Amino acid sequence: MAFQNISIPSIRPGVSFFPSPAETCDWLGLPSSPRQIIKMMAEVTNSRNTLPSDKTLDNLKTKKGVRWSTMRPFIWTVIRELYGKIGLSFVRQFPLPKQDIHKLDIGFFWKPIAPSIQHGLSSSGNTLDISLFTKFIEHRTTDYQEQFEFFKRHYNNPSILNENPSVFIEKDIVHTLLTSTEQAHLLNALQTNRFDEESIELLSLYKNDFWLSLMAVVDNIITKHAIQEYEDNGVDYPFAKSGLLVAILAQTEKTYLGKFYAFLKVTLEETYQELSQYVPIPYSENLDTVQEKIDRLKEWRSGKTKPSTKTLLEYFENMGQFMLSAYAVLMKAIDIQVRGQDGDFHKAAYTSANYARYFDHFKEKMSSPAYFGDCERLFRFIPNT
Repeated sequence: MAFQNISIPSIRPGVSFFPSPAETCDWLGLPSSPRQIIKMMAEVTNSRNTLPSDKTLDNLKTKKGVRWSTMRPFIWTVIRELYGKIGLSFVRQFPLPKQDIHKLDIGFFWKPIAPSIQHGLSSSGNTLDISLFTKFIEHRTTDYQEQFEFFKRHYNNPSILNENPSVFIEKDIVHTLLTSTEQAHLLNALQTNRFDEESIELLSLYKNDFWLSLMAVVDNIITKHAIQEYEDNGVDYPFAKSGLLVAILAQTEKTYLGKFYAFLKVTLEETYQELSQYVPIPYSENLDTVQEKIDRLKEWRSGKTKPSTKTLLEYFENMGQFMLSAYAVLMKAIDIQVRGQDGDFHKAAYTSANYARYFDHFKEKMSSPAYFGDCERLFRFIPNT
């Protein structure tokens, strides 16, 4: 073992129907590179002093990798800390695979994510129930299997995919929220290579089906939690019917983060100046901190500058409304996407009307015992005895 190298390959297959965890982190602006993830783990486990240099950590994503002896102090420190915090029984839920894993077997790479998030929430005393997210990933994994088998068969012959994209899109389009009529319209456009305005928007919906679904899952999870909290206080939650994102996306501001702050301004009945007080800027005697915060929030809203995910989390922690940070992160993710390559194409998907069908769909699934029971328990690694 002392002479073996450790390598952590980048799993970013580019399958729009089912992005990998790394691609999802990229979209959300969360740490996704081996160096970022390991440094984050080092913070959590107080093992920063066992880390090699950043340059060495960057070699983890290369074929050459990093020597086991170099990473050993960090790995053993993390193992000791994790066993102490989460227990051996939890770790045993994630055994090493008995055979090689194909890079397109995206469901495999999602397996530890939901249980880890739920365990982290529970261990910190957070009562948020993410079972809808768990089932969403389970169902997406099942729905992806036919496309996965097709990809594996033609992995070394990509020309088949390039010549007729409808061949593999029809494998999973039936599992998106496009209606049968919309599916037929889009497949016909792909087969004939004739696109009108409607078919372009439908292609955008197909390409962003995972992100819209993820948004709806998060929105429904938080809405259910908020409904319960409001009921405990004897009042009705005002957004119980359609969540927050339908109203947020209906705002008229040019940027999506701007839409979110416009929504907060109206809903909380606070001015932008009042909302700016939560911007995390250290106090300085040589700086007009109040004005700096006002200017910073204005830049966020206009898109002139983009706050980091860490900054947004700090902002809503200062506000005392930490769950709202999820919406800010989602809106910032859309802003980055629609300002990138093919931005106008992607923007067509993110309307209030388009999103509403996703929220309603997962709202119905949340109250459906069949949705939570008719899928193989992909995350149950320990055999029943």
